[in-house]
Amino acid sequence: MTPNFSFQLRPVTYQGKVVPKCETIIYEEPDHKLVIEFDISGVPQFDLCCDDVQFQKWTEPAGKPIPKEKQEEIIKRMRHWARTEKGLRLDIGPGVDFVAYMEKQGFIPERRPDGTTVFKRPNRKK
Repeated sequence: MTPNFSFQLRPVTYQGKVVPKCETIIYEEPDHKLVIEFDISGVPQFDLCCDDVQFQKWTEPAGKPIPKEKQEEIIKRMRHWARTEKGLRLDIGPGVDFVAYMEKQGFIPERRPDGTTVFKRPNRKK
């Protein structure tokens, strides 16, 4: 029986140029596509890493939610494929809430009307 899903490993490109230290894994099944961008890992236990937030919505059809059980299935398949077919060890885990992290360090977030967030430096003088 042929599986009804496939994977591809491709370099990440931006404006026609390959982005160093990044890879893309594309997961496809009938009528669905999920493009996941990985960074080269900075630790010896893993080759590539990404956050699990990227598994929450399909790339095609764009923005369609992926149920939690399906996310787990895709992650399991992806880890197995990467290990057995490409010899890669993947680290897929929870992302970091950067705004909360910066607030904890004393920075004050300023949310702008265009949707961006900038941080005011904390006053460290005593």
